[in-house]
Amino acid sequence: MKKKYLFGVLLALSLVVGMLPVSTLAASSEVALKLGSPWCAIDTQVTQVDESNAQVTPYAVQVNGGGYTLLPIRRVLEAFGGSVEWVPATNGVLCTLNGHQVELAPGSAQATVDGQAVTMDVPAEAKNDHTFVPVRFVSENLGLSVSYEPTNQIVVVSAAPVDQNNLTNLSSVKALTEKLASM
Repeated sequence: MKKKYLFGVLLALSLVVGMLPVSTLAASSEVALKLGSPWCAIDTQVTQVDESNAQVTPYAVQVNGGGYTLLPIRRVLEAFGGSVEWVPATNGVLCTLNGHQVELAPGSAQATVDGQAVTMDVPAEAKNDHTFVPVRFVSENLGLSVSYEPTNQIVVVSAAPVDQNNLTNLSSVKALTEKLASM
């Protein structure tokens, strides 16, 4: 009798685990992106920011004396188990992760964070058929951390805060800089 019960519990548990999205089972801990480069590293796996378009690269803008990195956020959020949906009414995007949502539209400094209107320092932009969003604003409002390594111009998005003085030793940064050096 105990064996049948134990077998039933194990079977039920395996079915529940099997229904979880793969991203839930293996979420990344960090993503590194280089300004002006189509390449990024998800942990140690180097890939393009957009595998179908090498023209899609993160870039920086200067607004009111501050520098902001804009990029299409899909690759980053999916690496952490999140999602990005197109919002036809605004041509914007709805980003979801960790039970939080951020909605942005190109050309607007207004965003909606968990149902509340928020003003951003820099608006999202439409470029190359993508919505480029301010990475720090979106990532931090979804519970992620963002760091910048200025020597190599690399942005690091991570699940937990990382030591700003140790960014070049992160596995994602090493993988990305090795890829870029080999080109």
